Amino acid sequence: MPSTVTLALPKPANTGTPDLTGRTSRLPWWAPALVFLLALGAYANSIPNHFAYDDYGVIVMNPTVQHNLWYAVWNQGYWPKKNGMKPDILFRPLTILTYIMNHATTPHLFWPYHLVNVILFGLVAVLVAMLAWRLTRHAGVAVAAGLIFAVHPLHTEVVANVIGRAELLAALWALCALLIYLPPGDMPAGPDQRRGWWHGVLVSACMVLALFSKETPAGLLCVFPIIDIWRWSNWPADARIKLRRWLSGQALRYYLPIWLGFGLYMLLRLHAVGLMSNDHMTSPVVNPLMAATIGQRIVTPFMLLGKYVYLFFWPVHLSADYSAPSLMPTANWLNPMVLLGVGVFSAVVLAVVTYWRKNPPVAILCVLLAFSYGLVANVLRIGTIFGERLFFWPSVFLTILLCIAGKEFLAHAPRLTRPRAMKLAGAALAALVLGAMLVRTVRRNPVWHNNISIALATAQDNPNSARNCAWAGTVLIANTKAHWMHQFGARLLRRSIRLYPTYSAPYWTLAHYDLQHQRFGPGLINLATAAAYRPGFTSTRWHLNHAVVALMRAPLKSVVAQTKSYLAKHQLSARAHFAYGFALIAAKRFAPAKAQFHAALRLRPMYAEALAQLGLVQASMQQYRRAVADLRCYVMHDPYDGEARCALAHALMQLNPKQFPTALAEARMNLTRARILLPHYAEVRQLEDLFRKKQSQRQTLPKVRQKRRSVAVRTAMASPAM
Repeated sequence: MPSTVTLALPKPANTGTPDLTGRTSRLPWWAPALVFLLALGAYANSIPNHFAYDDYGVIVMNPTVQHNLWYAVWNQGYWPKKNGMKPDILFRPLTILTYIMNHATTPHLFWPYHLVNVILFGLVAVLVAMLAWRLTRHAGVAVAAGLIFAVHPLHTEVVANVIGRAELLAALWALCALLIYLPPGDMPAGPDQRRGWWHGVLVSACMVLALFSKETPAGLLCVFPIIDIWRWSNWPADARIKLRRWLSGQALRYYLPIWLGFGLYMLLRLHAVGLMSNDHMTSPVVNPLMAATIGQRIVTPFMLLGKYVYLFFWPVHLSADYSAPSLMPTANWLNPMVLLGVGVFSAVVLAVVTYWRKNPPVAILCVLLAFSYGLVANVLRIGTIFGERLFFWPSVFLTILLCIAGKEFLAHAPRLTRPRAMKLAGAALAALVLGAMLVRTVRRNPVWHNNISIALATAQDNPNSARNCAWAGTVLIANTKAHWMHQFGARLLRRSIRLYPTYSAPYWTLAHYDLQHQRFGPGLINLATAAAYRPGFTSTRWHLNHAVVALMRAPLKSVVAQTKSYLAKHQLSARAHFAYGFALIAAKRFAPAKAQFHAALRLRPMYAEALAQLGLVQASMQQYRRAVADLRCYVMHDPYDGEARCALAHALMQLNPKQFPTALAEARMNLTRARILLPHYAEVRQLEDLFRKKQSQRQTLPKVRQKRRSVAVRTAMASPAM
């Protein structure tokens, strides 16, 4: 009888990576299709939405988009200039180009914008599933990560709001760069899997496209070397080469083209928007960290991390705005959200240290999560303190980590029951969670239908945000006709004032609302208060000029009587004197108005707008010398008011050139600054024509005088001697 030969299969080399149950050599074809279709289904009801919230500022009011100026995206910021100034340092030309293409093909339709967003989100969800599979080689983890990401309600602001396309494009190209950079084999693969030089160029191109979409993927620039060190440290000892040699080869192949692409991005960015943001344009209401202490700057990022993680696991109360005082900086380490954030941060650091060799995918995902959160943590101050869309990129890695944790729990849970029953229970729980998130997402999408729907929703979701209440109240008053909505909007504006008394936005809207309903006393008081809290802006001058026009159409006797009655009860109020003086300006009683502004400045010497109004009144009374002095002090204190510079230039041009020989030069300087602040302002062009006329007269006058003098001399010489 022949002997039986037993073949012993060789054991795989121990690389530190545990054998994961369910590992597959290829992701099933139906997995990406399922994720993509579920993403489309979850956000299909957002396609009929209109523009809402910041869509108007970035798309509707952006001349680059409306006039299809595709070549202008390389030398302009993301937001159009406001009052002649760059409102921020955001540089996203690729995102603006997609808006231009939408507008060029379907200029009067809204649904194509949303359709593009939904398709982009489906692609991002598919790439999330592919990244999960590439790191774990586990189809269950990949499918679960893609499905959770596809239906998560925290992403509604990104997908249902058109300007969320910046996050979508950035995540799409950053995931492409990451997937191309990772080796195709098992993680972490050995050094023998080399690819051509074009591979580094392809990764660099994807990174540049991601940065041209939004700034958040910039953390990957630091993650790429960490990935290489991570791979090197997990190789078998017999396959490991020297770290310096490995990193040198990677530097020539990958780091050099990536950083060259980043250098190109920075050059274009510096040319278009500069390097540092202008804190003058960021309100402390939107980002209270603008005035935070050092302790608050250290503790608050942990609180924000706790808030993001809380919303990720419990996305019930969502809001389009989280400004002050609903979310304020804190230095209290015992704050519940701070404790949660510290716990999450500690868990991430511990996971990197613990699982660097035991479970490398977990370690590198924690590194990616940390670097992706770094740019939105407000360690470096950004335009807002908190926003659901800001966590879109970090949520990619948190979702995959959550799915890996779920798989490990099912694999290593105590065997109190049969394994099959445990798997069925886990699948049922996962289906229940997915269904609940899908329902929440589908119900959240119509909230972003238009400004009225989002205003009503945010007023209910986050009534403790001053900016939110002010914006919602303004929308309900300006964009609706129902009386009850106007009353509700007025209540929201008053609530905004109670929440943040120094926030000027609700005062402006309330002032115009009261003036429209002929409540002149309260309206002018609100106008004076807003001018006191937001001096030096062209928008302030616009509101004041608009109020003058509205008052001139009203019964001026009633206007003056109401403000005079209020002044009689508040003699020591600078705002009351300002309001009464403003009413007198509308009645063209400039002399008593001048006295009222003087009284307001005596009561409140730093009342900048009272000083500006005093200068304008003196210019109207042709007291140009005094007007120049007052307006000059005003523009030195508040240099961003273009109309005030126009008024100062006009007053300077009226001065006697003999007594004030430098007046025209100073007028030209102010007109140049006004041209920068107000590039499309008609009055600037008129004043420039007047300046050229004055300058030509000043150059012609000496020649005329010299000609007259020479004629007189010749006449005297030709006359006969006496």
